[in-house]
Amino acid sequence: MKRFGIIGLGLALLLLFAQAGMAATGIGARGIGMGGAYSAVADDGTAPYWNPAGITQLRFVLTPSYGTFGDWTDVFAFLEDLNEGEYVELPAGELTAGGNLGVGFGSSRLAVNIFADVDMFAAADADGGELAINGKGQGVITMAREFTPLLAVGANLKYVTVVTGMMEESHSGEVFYNSRYGQGSGLAMDLGGMFRIGETIRAAAVVRDFPLGEMTLTGNKTSGVLEQTTTDWSEKYELPSVLVLGGAIKIPLLGTLVAADMETPLAGDGEGRFRVGVEQPILPARLLVLRAGGYTAGSGKFNFTAGAGFKLGPVLVDVAGVWKDGSTNGIFLTAGLQF
Repeated sequence: MKRFGIIGLGLALLLLFAQAGMAATGIGARGIGMGGAYSAVADDGTAPYWNPAGITQLRFVLTPSYGTFGDWTDVFAFLEDLNEGEYVELPAGELTAGGNLGVGFGSSRLAVNIFADVDMFAAADADGGELAINGKGQGVITMAREFTPLLAVGANLKYVTVVTGMMEESHSGEVFYNSRYGQGSGLAMDLGGMFRIGETIRAAAVVRDFPLGEMTLTGNKTSGVLEQTTTDWSEKYELPSVLVLGGAIKIPLLGTLVAADMETPLAGDGEGRFRVGVEQPILPARLLVLRAGGYTAGSGKFNFTAGAGFKLGPVLVDVAGVWKDGSTNGIFLTAGLQF
């Protein structure tokens, strides 16, 4: 049936991105391990995601990043139910899952990256259930320049593709079904600045996902009782633009790095967040570092993060974990070469 095609396509996108990647927490294990308080640090291959001005600190970098969160056992149970009957049975209770991917290369002036993230929420009981899927892919070209030892600026030009899917199903009495799928694309921009105050203090300001023109989502929707009707639809979509203000301080002798970011929504469905993180070298030459941090979500709950990093010559390996709302766990990995 056509509705299975709609949901199947959404799930295919979900699994494609999640098998290679994370969602709204961020991209890159070092930044995530520090709670996402990374706009004033941003000195690895994931810098274009957090602050495009950060690439001025690099000579050459090649960095793939991966992350996933949620209970994928329930996701595969959902897929099994999808293929067994005429009506979809969602897993009992609630389910949140997602993933992301980042891969690219760059230098101190120019970088090219691909970022993708997706998340899914499902809830069900004996009377029915609902499923929502949201995904975003970005092709990013970053340009930056250090004007003085105290000031660097950078910009991302991004081609953004957004995919959304929604399904509701009631099993009470005659079965009611309602679904909607759509996608759209457009250009957007990030602008970032990094400011050095002395040798140990940095500040940053970033405007993320500023749209360059209107974006329209188009797709089709299906609804009805027993017999379903499918129609086309379209609507304007506003990217969730945010303003990020951040700071970082490095404590001499100890090498401890402490950072904090404040995110404020400018448009769209974004939400305010406060992020804080700390990084501590354990072995000389940053052979091993430990990280911890966290961030607030829209619910006001504080989500904890932790991580570790290993560096041997140009080879970097970082890993991080996230505990969202005290229950949804995530794991993130970044590896690469940095000269």
